Amino acid sequence: GSPCHVSTDAPGERVLYCNGTNILWRSIAALREGQGGEKPDDIFCWRGHTKRTTCVAMSPNSQWVVSGDITGAVRVWGAKGENIQKNEFKLWSGIVKDASWSSDSTRIVAAGDGKEVRAVAMIADTGSKTGEVSGHTKQVNSISFRSQRPFRIATGGEDMLVAFHQGPPFKFTKSHTLHSNFVNTVRYSPDGNFVVSAGSDSKLCLFEGKEGELIKEFEKPAGISGSLWAAAWSPDSCRIATA
Repeated sequence: GSPCHVSTDAPGERVLYCNGTNILWRSIAALREGQGGEKPDDIFCWRGHTKRTTCVAMSPNSQWVVSGDITGAVRVWGAKGENIQKNEFKLWSGIVKDASWSSDSTRIVAAGDGKEVRAVAMIADTGSKTGEVSGHTKQVNSISFRSQRPFRIATGGEDMLVAFHQGPPFKFTKSHTLHSNFVNTVRYSPDGNFVVSAGSDSKLCLFEGKEGELIKEFEKPAGISGSLWAAAWSPDSCRIATA
């Protein structure tokens, strides 16, 4: 088995996830109500991919969705109206593991497993690359964009590295070797002041958002011994939840 990314829209009204070749979103309010609370209108299924889907993220302005699949393709499509596909970009030949947006909904970052390129930053409208996101020797599992200036990108991969990039044009600046197993998630806090990384070694590490320096490794809670697959920030950037 492999972990799947679950994301939400900016207002926190919909949860988005992948299933087969489809992208689904569902009403969080209806799911909270439990059995019988969910109506057909609360569920939407987008069928634009032809191969198994792997990641999905809605733009902060709730206008667009980016989704990736096992063939290295990402598709940008409308979150409203007819949900028409706007663009398709072929990034590499392997899986797309993670994708996300800048806060102004104009840039997309994506990461995965290509032979030479494993992560990109690009303009959503045109697909034009804004620098090279490098520094990893194996599959990149997670990527996160710091939307406050100066812009930054953080990545985490199966080479156990957490890497930082500055730009645009983006270029590698530094990496950390704190993890002793796969890094599964890296996420910038909403205010851009911090980055958190979580891995298969049960470690949760906190970095400074602008320069990428290590702040601390969190003490492991009692009973946690397996992989940390995901991490998410509270809106006020004060708390982190892990799965």
